[in-house]
Amino acid sequence: MNNILEVKLRYENEGNKAGGGQRNLRVNSEVTVQKIDGLIENLRAVLRYYEKVPKMMNGILIDVHYNDIIAKSNRIREILKPIGKETNDAVVGARFSNAPAGQENHIITYYVDRDIIQSSIDKLNIVKQFLSDRLNDKATYKNFNEPANVLSYDGYYYRGNKFKKNPIRDVIVDCSVIDSFSYPNVTAENYKETFLVTFFQTEKSLSEILEKLKVDSVKYPYSFYGRDTISVTWQLYQLLLEEVPYMISMISSDLSKVVFDDREKSIDEIKPVIPDPTVEPVIGVIDNLFDEGVYFNGWVDNRDYLDEFEQINKENADRNHGTAVTSIIVDGPRLNPWLDDSCGRFRVRHFGVCENRISVSRLIKKIKNIVDSNPDIHVWNLSLGTDDEVSRNFISYDASILDELQCRKNVIFVISGTNDNRTEKKGDLRVGSPADSLNGVVVNSVKRDGNPASYSRKGNVLSFFNKPDVSYYGGDYEEKERIFAYTSRGKEGVYGTSFAAPWISRKLCYLIDVMGLSREVAKALVIDAAAGWDYKISTYKRKDILGYGVVPKRIEDILNTSDDEIKFIITGTTEDYETYNYTLPVPIV
Repeated sequence: MNNILEVKLRYENEGNKAGGGQRNLRVNSEVTVQKIDGLIENLRAVLRYYEKVPKMMNGILIDVHYNDIIAKSNRIREILKPIGKETNDAVVGARFSNAPAGQENHIITYYVDRDIIQSSIDKLNIVKQFLSDRLNDKATYKNFNEPANVLSYDGYYYRGNKFKKNPIRDVIVDCSVIDSFSYPNVTAENYKETFLVTFFQTEKSLSEILEKLKVDSVKYPYSFYGRDTISVTWQLYQLLLEEVPYMISMISSDLSKVVFDDREKSIDEIKPVIPDPTVEPVIGVIDNLFDEGVYFNGWVDNRDYLDEFEQINKENADRNHGTAVTSIIVDGPRLNPWLDDSCGRFRVRHFGVCENRISVSRLIKKIKNIVDSNPDIHVWNLSLGTDDEVSRNFISYDASILDELQCRKNVIFVISGTNDNRTEKKGDLRVGSPADSLNGVVVNSVKRDGNPASYSRKGNVLSFFNKPDVSYYGGDYEEKERIFAYTSRGKEGVYGTSFAAPWISRKLCYLIDVMGLSREVAKALVIDAAAGWDYKISTYKRKDILGYGVVPKRIEDILNTSDDEIKFIITGTTEDYETYNYTLPVPIV
């Protein structure tokens, strides 16, 4: 295979000794007395609001509406600056405005003392007076940099207090990058049985907040998920929205429903024969239950991961979805010879976590326990997802937990891009969670000609994270477009991103567990192989649905090497390749 360039240096954090120059206004920006008057009124309105609501915390949560997607280095510095700290230290949340795609701005939430709000009002009044006295009511890029105005000005007196030139400069630049201030106000959601509600971090714990609100856990049942997130019923959600809407950072549905895609009637009367597994690597599958009566059962370590309540309906549960996904991982190339990827077969450790419906919070709890208990598995296939679109403003709770797991446990999740199951489609839906996972490989589906499947949903995530990552063949509604999987009823034609994802799981597991590549390099190879030159020169169409492109079928094309070289590396006949010593998978018969 070709040499892969990797950065091997050790990175160390070192303070910036250069110091940098003074801040300046952008060329076309301006700050007027009227603009400052508006910002002062915004801050006063925030103070008035908090005088009316119950005092649940010591400080004040305040939203700063920026006029652009703002870099950390360009955020406000002097306005809302805490005593002895930097303003960035007060940040507790960030999201995007609800403007049309491509026009979004940052909204960043700060947690500061009430005195800091009043101090900021005083600073704005000083700068307002300065603009009136020295700059004819308006600071522009040109007059802001004239030496007689700011650069050589030693200080400005306002009500007997001297305000130096650098704070004046910083306040003016701060004003130029923001539109307004407000108190946080979460958008209300439509009725659902349960919600995941995440609170901004303050000095008060979530249990203290609920105690102050006198929430009766019998009348309003809830469950904690981490320090700042709880699962609540509709009734408790309404109470929180009425009493403390300004403390709520994020709301999302707490119910994930497994959608079973249409399948053709079984076309196999005789079960195929498959050899016994030997030393093939293992892929983890987290899905609904697995049918142990299928022909490839010997390749699957099945573990029904259900609690006592869930065990009640276990005997009548639909096991087709999870079985179909696992069949592709074990024996996909024999079921679909035109998709033979040269990777052979894989063993599967299958965790049936639900029948067809599970709360996101419970699913995530199970996933964390499963991954913790199975450190030998590096690639996890997750073909479960929600129907609801992900938010444009924040990463979903389940995706954020998956991202944390992947970073902490050195694993990678291959996640289906979720399907658009509407009967009437008007525009493209955004992907459902957890397909907004940033660290995972999110897979959408294409038809045999490489065009997006009819049910494909779109990214991006948070406006600029490229999701889905890649696409692969997952079938479509028409009979001729479907791919084959094996279920409780035999060999069936299926379609969906659920059945595109396991093909990518196979390739990643081959690169990681057979070739011995790191998780990062394996992911990079898959994405690079999918991203052709048309993508690299920015002429690629439908990036929001196809990601970086369609992954090549054969592993040789991902590694950009020949079939003979692959076999040589796998069998490891020389000392140079002893790291990759591996017995070639049993040929498909």
